[in-house]
Amino acid sequence: MNDVGELGQGTNDNAGIGPADLISHPFPMQVTQDKFGNAFSNVVKVSNRDYHNMALKADGSLWMWGANDQGQCGDGTTNDIYRPSPVIGLGPRVALPLSIKGSPQPASVDLCWSSATGEYFTIESTTNLLNGFTSVEQSDILATPPQNVVTVPATNGNRYYRLRF
Repeated sequence: MNDVGELGQGTNDNAGIGPADLISHPFPMQVTQDKFGNAFSNVVKVSNRDYHNMALKADGSLWMWGANDQGQCGDGTTNDIYRPSPVIGLGPRVALPLSIKGSPQPASVDLCWSSATGEYFTIESTTNLLNGFTSVEQSDILATPPQNVVTVPATNGNRYYRLRF
């Protein structure tokens, strides 16, 4: 981790702006604490860009750290962030249960879920979870609370669906 909390090759392009205890490392390392000194865990995806990093946690929260001179870390400041900090204003994201029911339309199934107003969804599918979700069944679906129903063609084999918003 370099002096702005960046993971990677250990470069130190912004020398002198970080605390003395954060030094460059030649190899990626695990980030164990967040900005508040709490354990940083349950991370499901990590990405980086130039001088800042992003982590998506299992609860749907987005955390960022690194250079923040233009507010790119989303904490409402322009101060560099040396440990993961939650991005403010996104609100919590939770998994939504998706049920599949027989449809009154021939050769179709209904995908059903509950949601709040103002949300747009995409329905993705795959026949092989190891390959990821490779097909978009429908996109930009406006939620119709409290219960949403979207009809898709039925298949003879196994097909897995997910909602993406």
